[in-house]
Amino acid sequence: MNRKIGMLLLMMTFTGASLAEELPGYLPTLLKSGKYQLVETFTVSEFMEGHVIASDEGRLILYSLPNGMLMEGTLLGVDGAFLSEVHKKEYLGVSQASTSKTSDYEFQQGSGDKEAVIFFDPMCPACKHLYQELIPYESEVKVTWKPVSIFNGSENTTASIFRDDNPAQAFRFMMQGGQLQPVTANQELLDAMHINMGAMRGQGLEATPSGYLIIGEGQRRYFQGANIDNIIY
Repeated sequence: MNRKIGMLLLMMTFTGASLAEELPGYLPTLLKSGKYQLVETFTVSEFMEGHVIASDEGRLILYSLPNGMLMEGTLLGVDGAFLSEVHKKEYLGVSQASTSKTSDYEFQQGSGDKEAVIFFDPMCPACKHLYQELIPYESEVKVTWKPVSIFNGSENTTASIFRDDNPAQAFRFMMQGGQLQPVTANQELLDAMHINMGAMRGQGLEATPSGYLIIGEGQRRYFQGANIDNIIY
């Protein structure tokens, strides 16, 4: 891969069942279905192209590799910049500022001088791992956890956390193996998780756990995955 651009593909996710069913790995086959139209193609590197695809549900960017496989995901440069976010702004007109709003459904872990925000799904094993890894550092870093829904059934699990008078305590109990009483998520919580999901993806983040470390006024260092070094060091 072009060393100057230094691409690292972190995630490969299809946007929905209908797209995946029409997508054996080649752009012409996708377009032949009639559901999608090619709006524009741009060069990412000598080995990768980006394609702006339109459908009745809106527009998205797919990346193609030399073998013809198409994927949607997050691209990082060697400097840690979210190149896919740059592409969204340039080709889809998506502004990070306009998509970074989150809901008030959140809770804190720790009380240190460092501050981080993490998007999580309560049924995500990697989120549980990261939470437990952070426990010894709670005097060093304050983490704000914001719920999203990726795994089936996570909405009701999240509702069980936030029905408690102390969601942070309920989440800790669950992360340490405890079982919370099942609750059906109400519309307010569903809307809040949807807002958080939009904020997460609007900042180029595609999976949980992911988020950012606040490193200065108006400055963030983004990360994905359960590597605690992204937060502590």
